Amino acid sequence: MALGRSLLQGQMKIMEVQTKALRALKGVSRDPHLDLVAVALHGREVNFDTVIAMLGKEQKDDEDKKAYFETELDTANDEREKLKRNILEKAIEENKAAVDTLTTAIADLEQGVNDLDKQVAEATEQRIEEHQDFAEILAVNNAAQDCSRLLRTV
Repeated sequence: MALGRSLLQGQMKIMEVQTKALRALKGVSRDPHLDLVAVALHGREVNFDTVIAMLGKEQKDDEDKKAYFETELDTANDEREKLKRNILEKAIEENKAAVDTLTTAIADLEQGVNDLDKQVAEATEQRIEEHQDFAEILAVNNAAQDCSRLLRTV
């Protein structure tokens, strides 16, 4: 009788574990692998050939998805590189245009500076000539005043 009671208690513990496991599985998201565990816990027979075939199909599907996403990733990376290249080429062209504009502006400024230097040189030469003329006129005026003083005194 003790053996029967022990066997019955062991079966009850197994059933309790199965019941707890089923309750836990109900709270988990739908996953085919967990469904198989649930079926096994219900005491139904599981055809392992079917399970192996299903797992093989899932593996192939996963490999196909992986290949697809790798291809998509490569395509996206290629497009990103093309966009980067286009952006850089556009920036280079814009900068070349800016450099050309600045080169022209610098040449114009250099020409303006050269023209101003020429004007300053001409103005300096003119002032020197005017100063010499003024000095001659002043000397003549001073000589005339001296003569005028001498004539007044005589």
